[in-house]
Amino acid sequence: GYKGRAAVYEILDIDDELRAMIAGGQSLYEIKRVGLEKGMTTIHGSTLTKIRKGETTIQELIRVCAA
Repeated sequence: GYKGRAAVYEILDIDDELRAMIAGGQSLYEIKRVGLEKGMTTIHGSTLTKIRKGETTIQELIRVCAA
């Protein structure tokens, strides 16, 4: 098993383009699409990185997310 907790997260660096999209009321879908093009870290990507590093397993991820 694993001890303690590990954070999985999304990181979106807000630049001028994204700031304008948010202020202009663009949809979440469009904001996320542009964020991904700019290298946004997704929860999915963060989790896969932890699995590749051996910090967790797919089974542990499923167990925790199913709760």
